[in-house]
Amino acid sequence: MKEIHLLDSDHVEWHTFMRAPGAPSPEEIELCRNGSLRKVDYYQSKYSSLREGIHAHAVRVESPSTFREFLSAHPIDWAFVSIDQQTDRDSPRQDVVYSALSETAIPFIDSGVSITLEGRTVRGAVTTSSYAAGSNEWKNAIPNAKVEGNAPGYRNVQLPEVNAVAASLAVMEWRRRTRQYASASSPLLHKFRLETPRILIPR
Repeated sequence: MKEIHLLDSDHVEWHTFMRAPGAPSPEEIELCRNGSLRKVDYYQSKYSSLREGIHAHAVRVESPSTFREFLSAHPIDWAFVSIDQQTDRDSPRQDVVYSALSETAIPFIDSGVSITLEGRTVRGAVTTSSYAAGSNEWKNAIPNAKVEGNAPGYRNVQLPEVNAVAASLAVMEWRRRTRQYASASSPLLHKFRLETPRILIPR
C-alpha cells in the first residue's frame, strides 16, 4: 500500500487507547480528557512511526455522495471497515458505509469484535468478511455487532489481544484477496471464536 487514509470524525475515548499500538503519552491523555483529540490524528501519530504515507481525515461517511466527494480527491483501491453497529436505529450506520462502498465500487474488508460478559469470563468472536467491488453480498451477511451485540456489557469490554487479532486477520484477508499469499479461494466470512481457538468457515 502506497498510502493509507484514515476516515473518522469521532474524538478519542478512553477505550481507544486499547485499540492502538504503543501507549498514550501524558499529553495525549490530557487531550483525551479535554475531548480535543480526534481518533484519526491519534492513530496517525501512532502508526506513522511504523510507516510513511498515512493521512488523517476527519470525515464521517453519511452517504455515497459524501464518499464520492472524498474519492475525487483521494482515490483508493481497497477499504477496511471497523465500525460499531448502532442497533437502536432503523438504518444501522454500518449499512450506510457499506452502501457507499458498494455504489462507488470499492472492494472492502469488514472486521468486527463481539464480546459479552458471563460472570467473570467473556464470550465472543472476531469476524472478518471480504466483498468484491460493487458487491451487495454484505446485505445477506451477519452484521458483526448483531451477533451478540445486545447483551449487557458489550460496548464496555475491550481486550487488547482480541483487538490485535481482529486487525491481523483483516490484513491477512486483504493479502489473500490481493494474491500476496499463495492460497486457494476462500469463503466470504471467517469467524474466530474466543471459546474455541480455531477459525470457523461457514459453508
